[in-house]
Amino acid sequence: MIAAIVLAALFHLTPAPDIARAADLHGLVNEYAPPGVTVRLANCGVPNAFYDLNGHITVCNELIMVMEHTLGPDSAAQALRFIVLHEIGHAVFAIDDVPFTGNEELAADEYATVMLLEAGESEATLAAADLFAKIGSAVDDPTDPHPSEWRRAMVILSYTEGAIHPGEYPADFEAFYRAASAWNRLLGR
Repeated sequence: MIAAIVLAALFHLTPAPDIARAADLHGLVNEYAPPGVTVRLANCGVPNAFYDLNGHITVCNELIMVMEHTLGPDSAAQALRFIVLHEIGHAVFAIDDVPFTGNEELAADEYATVMLLEAGESEATLAAADLFAKIGSAVDDPTDPHPSEWRRAMVILSYTEGAIHPGEYPADFEAFYRAASAWNRLLGR
């Protein structure tokens, strides 16, 4: 099925522009990215999104197709907000020289999660966790800098539950609170 989605994207039979518009990608870049960072949609041949050191965030139409097929259009747009904020996190680390500890991919996930939750966008973090849980593996690949999708989903879900249900999940709230406080200090907020 994924091969059919990728093939459709290569022939421009994609809902990507509609989902990207619904996700307001340019608004995210304007609000969170360092000056000069841009976002664009492209046919890449694989489902992916990435930041390059020239200041461009590329969101592959194939990724949006997989997201739409997996989550439906509304949740795909929400998850796409997370994905782009994750890539903005990489831009913030590179351009603004914001430090992080540990795995850069998990740091970018944490950045995206905290920014969205502080903006009241738990639906975006929940959609991203749902996406990772549905498409991913539970096993880390030592050749890939990204942790397993299940691990990513669990971290995102933990912070989200802590932020939206602090009384029910006090340990998750504490983890979210510490992460949010740290990011706000690092970003000078």
